[in-house]
Amino acid sequence: MRSRRIGGLPVMDGGRLVGMVTETDLLKLLMTKGPSDDLWLPSPLEVIEIPIREFINWERTKEALTDIGSKKVGAIMSSPAIVITPEDDIEAAASLMFQKKIDRLAVVSEGTLMGIITRQDIVWAVSGGKGE
Repeated sequence: MRSRRIGGLPVMDGGRLVGMVTETDLLKLLMTKGPSDDLWLPSPLEVIEIPIREFINWERTKEALTDIGSKKVGAIMSSPAIVITPEDDIEAAASLMFQKKIDRLAVVSEGTLMGIITRQDIVWAVSGGKGE
């Protein structure tokens, strides 16, 4: 995704669309729980309690970062994919994206993935093109 500068990819099982993996799905992997609420140090040491909590949170973040490479796409993808047909108009696509709070839709015809439409595609379409 980074090398192609795209924010999401369809996930296929054979010829069947089963989900989408997006930047948001990847960022969710980095979310860690906050510092433990049960950590409490006696009064004289309260001054260092916050740095200790932050250290514990950093350790959880490092653990999350090292685990990313071992995750399977199927475990992190958004599923089911939210789809639209090629016959739907741009307004319907924009409305669905707004409603679902997503940045892209899979375009599916008779069960076959035809492409992906993004918010950027819609902006280009209503503004008259990519302006090459």
